[in-house]
Formats: sequence, C-alpha cells, structure tokens
Amino acid sequence: SQTYNGRSFTLGNHVPVYAINTNGTQLIGTRTTGVPVGNGFLMYFVGPSSRTNALTATAPADVTLTANGYLNQGTIPVQLWTGATTLSYTTQDASHPYPGLTMVGNPYPSTIDLSKVLSDNSTSISNIYVLSAKNSPNQTYIAYTANGTSAPNQGYAVSGEGFFVTAKSAGKTLTFKESQKASTIQLTGTGLIMSAPNAQVKDQSISHQLMAAEPQGDALTGLYMKIERDSTTYSYCGIYFRKDWSAAFGEDDAKDMNGTTAPIIISSLSTDNIRASVNHMPDYTKGVNVKLYTNASTNGQYKLKIEDVRNIDTLYDIYLLDHYKKDSLDIRRYGTYIFDIDKSDTSSYGGSRFELSVRPRPLPAYRLLSFTAQKVSGGVQVSWKTEAESDYTGFILQKQDG
Repeated sequence: SQTYNGRSFTLGNHVPVYAINTNGTQLIGTRTTGVPVGNGFLMYFVGPSSRTNALTATAPADVTLTANGYLNQGTIPVQLWTGATTLSYTTQDASHPYPGLTMVGNPYPSTIDLSKVLSDNSTSISNIYVLSAKNSPNQTYIAYTANGTSAPNQGYAVSGEGFFVTAKSAGKTLTFKESQKASTIQLTGTGLIMSAPNAQVKDQSISHQLMAAEPQGDALTGLYMKIERDSTTYSYCGIYFRKDWSAAFGEDDAKDMNGTTAPIIISSLSTDNIRASVNHMPDYTKGVNVKLYTNASTNGQYKLKIEDVRNIDTLYDIYLLDHYKKDSLDIRRYGTYIFDIDKSDTSSYGGSRFELSVRPRPLPAYRLLSFTAQKVSGGVQVSWKTEAESDYTGFILQKQDG
C-alpha cells in the first residue's frame, strides 16, 4: 500500500520491517508487521536501516534473523486468501499466472510430511510447491500432487519453511495438524531455520524418496524427465498416466513455476499448451505422445534423461523424438540423449523440439507350430509347440463334451 520510492531505503514502499509478530494481525507497510501463524512471507533484504540512499553503491551486509516466543502445538487453521476460481486455466494473463496460489509456512518445530498435509486438506488444495535448495544454487520449485511429483527425493518441509499451495476455490482453509509431523525423519543440518545462522541450504546428505499417494485402486504409473547441464545443475518434470485423466490441463496438474529464465528448464506440455511440472495424461496403452518444453539461460550441451519408469509395461517402447534434428532415440533403453541449445536459434529450444512417444513394441507374429493329444492313464496328454509367443501370450484349454 506504500507509494513507490526508489531513491531511499527508509521511505515509501521501502519502510523497514524491524520485527514480524505472529499476533494474527496483518499490518503491511509498518515497522512492525503481524503475520498470522501458519502463513508464509518472502523476506527481501536490502541492507541495514542506516542506508538512506538507494542510488549509492554499498558493499553487501550480513544479516542475522532471530526468533523467540512459544513453540506452536496443536491444530492450526490457515485461511487461504486466494481462490482458483479467480481465473480459469485457459484465461490466465500476465498478472494472474497462477490462480489460487497462497504461501503458507510450517508452523511447528518439526519437519512435516507434505503428503499428509495434502491428504488432510484434499478438499481445499490441489497441489503444493516447495522451493528446493537441494540442487543449489539452481533453486527450482518442486511440485507435489496427490498423484505424483515433479522430482524424486522430495516431500518434506523443515521447521519454519514456507511453501505455496493452490486453493481449489475461494474461502478455503488449510489445517496443519500434529499428525502431519514426520514420524521417521527429521531433516538436520546447519542450514535449517532453527539452527545457528548459516547458509540457507538443506543438508545435502538427506535423500528420501517421496512415496506419492497412489490413485484409489490403481497403481501410480509414470516417469520423470530430467534436463541436466552437469551434476549440480538440473531440473525435472513428472508425467503420469491413468485412463480417467485428461490430456488438457486440469485441477490435478501443477503448472511449472520456474519461469523461462532459469539456468535450465524442463516442462511437459498439456494439449492446451500449458507448461506443467506435474502432468497427468490419459492411459498410455493405446499409444500417447507428450510434448516437452526445454530451455536454458546459456548456449551449451545438455542432456535429457528418463528416470524411474514406473508400471509402464515392458512391451511398450518410449522414444524421444527430436523434431529439430529429425532424430529419435529409444530413451527407455539408452536412458540419455545429448543435445545442444543455441540461444540464437529458437528452434533449438522451447516447446516444439522434443516429444515423448509411448507405443506398443512391434513384435513378430505368433505361430502355433504343432498340436497333439494322446490318451494316457488317467486322462489325455496334450502337447503343443509355438513360436514368437513372447511373454504376452496366454493359453486356454477347452474340452468339448462328447
């Protein structure tokens, strides 16, 4: 609500915040600001309050954040202040790219399990976004839905960590519960908010596979696609299949929040051309093609990899089609495709170069070579020989009365 003033660090919209109180009162633009428990906030640090002239270059200054007060316990409801009905997925504009998005924060002195948060609030929220520092310095938003994630080894929020949720409609409430605290894992390390001040990077030694909630009565089926520049610069998207899902973007999908200027980018495109970090697609058994969006901030050589192919029958090939090079690769078999991005050539990146194609594998024709039967003690012995039956052919014996 403050008038913009770019010349000073102490006037207009740069009025400094000295303290943030969880007193339930929201007073943005004052020196002491209230943020209700369980809400989230972005900290924009521009330097000490002794700086009065924003036009003069100043050496960066360190900052220490301290917290004191009571530890939160019990059930904590958080009012979600936006609704997904603000705009439809197909009528979004630049000022409302993510309808329903609200930032919340882990209020407990404990790691929480995001799968439980999502499950407990399934009528209020459709997905969760966590800004992961695990592949620092290339921070990316990891999306988590009830039917899959955009990257492996995620699914927890440490004490005090903020994350985004998407409200299904206006007027919804998210509820934090004691039962959402992680029972088998507490993330540890010097970079956590409740530890001594240090670089805000999660402990690199922690690696826990997120077990996404499986659809009712149907095993989770899908895969991860990964773009990689080197061992520390990479990003993922998740693609999942089920017969009752739509190829168009829907409530259960998760938009890619990582923009188009990150060091490396990969998304899966819905049929209505929306970039998704988690994309739910129809059944693959009749064959399906999924377009990929790839990009990077600099020219260079990159890799596309397929990981964690889950419950897609081995009788199906997964090919990566490169329309730019007019090439293809059995990526299910070989795993990695190396390619170049040239920022001066828009055909070398974007949403029109790569496509995944899932198709039944061509198989040799099945042949019955012989079939004999003879009477033996106690019945009839039937024998037959076949060719090219593979592991998809079954045999049913029928006996004709008389």
